[in-house]
Amino acid sequence: MIDFITRSFSGLEEKKKNPAIAAFVKSSAFVSYKYPALVDIDKAISLLPENPTEEDCAKVLSLSLFSFMGTDGMRGKVNTDKFSYTDALYKYLNENLITIPLLELSVKAFVRMMKESKRPLKVCIGNDSRDKATGWALTTAVKDAFLNAGAAVVDIDVAPTPYVPQYMLANGIEGGAVLTASHNPSNQNGIKFFFDGKKLLSAGEEGDFILSAYMLQEALAPSVAGTPSSDYTKLDYIDTAVAFLEDVIKPEYREKMKDARIIADTANGAWSLYAQKYFERNKINVKLLNAKPEGANINHNCGVAEIEGHAAFSAAELSAAPEVIRCVYDEGKSASGNVYGIALDGDGDRGFVMKYDRASDSVVVYDGDMEAYLIESLVHTKEAEGKKAVFTIESDLMAGIEMQDKFSLVPYMADVGDKWICNQNADEMQVGFESSGHAIIPCKIKENGKTLLTGNGLLTALMTVASMEDGNTSFTKGFSDTLYTYFVKKEKFYNGSELWKEDQALVEKGIASLSGMSYETVEMKDPNVLVYNVLENGKKCALIFIRNSGTEDKNAVYLKCRKGYEEKLLPLVKQVSVLHRQKMLDPSREEVVLENKILSIIKEKGVFVKEDLECNSGSLVSALHALVKERVVVNKSESYYPVA
Repeated sequence: MIDFITRSFSGLEEKKKNPAIAAFVKSSAFVSYKYPALVDIDKAISLLPENPTEEDCAKVLSLSLFSFMGTDGMRGKVNTDKFSYTDALYKYLNENLITIPLLELSVKAFVRMMKESKRPLKVCIGNDSRDKATGWALTTAVKDAFLNAGAAVVDIDVAPTPYVPQYMLANGIEGGAVLTASHNPSNQNGIKFFFDGKKLLSAGEEGDFILSAYMLQEALAPSVAGTPSSDYTKLDYIDTAVAFLEDVIKPEYREKMKDARIIADTANGAWSLYAQKYFERNKINVKLLNAKPEGANINHNCGVAEIEGHAAFSAAELSAAPEVIRCVYDEGKSASGNVYGIALDGDGDRGFVMKYDRASDSVVVYDGDMEAYLIESLVHTKEAEGKKAVFTIESDLMAGIEMQDKFSLVPYMADVGDKWICNQNADEMQVGFESSGHAIIPCKIKENGKTLLTGNGLLTALMTVASMEDGNTSFTKGFSDTLYTYFVKKEKFYNGSELWKEDQALVEKGIASLSGMSYETVEMKDPNVLVYNVLENGKKCALIFIRNSGTEDKNAVYLKCRKGYEEKLLPLVKQVSVLHRQKMLDPSREEVVLENKILSIIKEKGVFVKEDLECNSGSLVSALHALVKERVVVNKSESYYPVA
């Protein structure tokens, strides 16, 4: 049931002769594993002792199971060149390329899973509009791959991601897929899959591990093609999607927003036309920004990605702020009523709210944690008490505490990614959230009473605005910071790797050196996330964790703590981040080469503009995006300066 994989796609047979691997293959854990799966043989070799015990083998198996899927499907740079199936897998693993044969492989594997589970071969698909830049080459490839594999296809075309699972549940379709790279730059794309309206988890009989095993099998020995399907339907889903929003955002909530001024940035993505239709039909006082989905402009200097990581924008920061922030500030300064901003991401499953604050003369950002708290303030009833408030480790440390104290909800911490929230028991969950802007409000499907659990950026944002217009305020946040390193070799960091051990030693020694501080490790469902609870005199005061992104080629070090503790702990977190930049950065990446050139030009001239380099524009956009997110440079009207 288990096959091996190596990133180099060579030398596999020789590596299987390793004595520890030979013992591993004979272990009861390996022999009795009941699902198809792949094991990263290089990782297994690095983790196995010379003479592994049964216990060693069981642990290494759990740590070295391999998936092509990340936190939220596959994402990477688009390349429409022709490759073989095996080359497509190699280039995804080693160059982070999303190609047509890679998408075909994933679809064939997904349909194979549907057949194995005896599911009806009918799927719903959609996309976030970015593929317009390729002339819809990837969209066509996904559609054709499903049809060639024998599945009937309902295509809702360009649509916010939440409407694929919504359509699935409303119409009894069990499989689905969305072509999207979410908030990532426009030169990237990807795919995420759904069963029964929910994203796939890693393990289990319909998880990412099986999907990945089938992808490799199909690449090496394609299965015999069945009867292709010609059952293809393309829908204009805007009116139905708007009606769904109108059902969920009740008239009394819309009434609360009637005096508010809203400026909405739809990131030139999937929400652009949908949001325009909703606002027009419901006569909401709104100004739309970045609502022209042309493919290559999605997320470009707009949307959630430009807001994320900011608690507020002061007047002094406006020149480098996104357009939506500048508009909220300008209108808020002169308006008599409240002025709000809404920023969505490209595929529309998450969103932030911003509000002009007169007291501080700044635009305050409300992230997913704060939005969920405000939404619960608006909809909370006595019957909800005792249900779960589900949040991820990326959430503010105080979010779960305040949900329990204010609303009597039971805090439950999940792994990073909204899929871990959306796969909760719907009857037990009152609200789900993570700071990135996902706020999951359980919604009943009127056609059949099923419960939809998915992030919907516009729904989240508008319910948040309604709550604030109702007079509700959010909780007092703790301190939160995330230090990114982009364009890394992610295979350097995993449970038991040398870098993992260096991180452990650095963090544990650092915490132990602080008076009154101690730590405890936290085990997550993803074993390759290093998590520490930090305690002061036995009371939890902080969370430090380190993980590879599952959606981008980056690594991140996080600090979540009670206010006041950042002075002690942030220097330690910065040390870990510096170590990762030294050990993980991939010097062969085109973007890293460009970063170095950009920084050299800035050092010489004091500023960089895109005309300073003749190169691949997509790679240049990615390199600049990374330098901004890493806080190395600041973007002021497309001129890039060093951070002071």
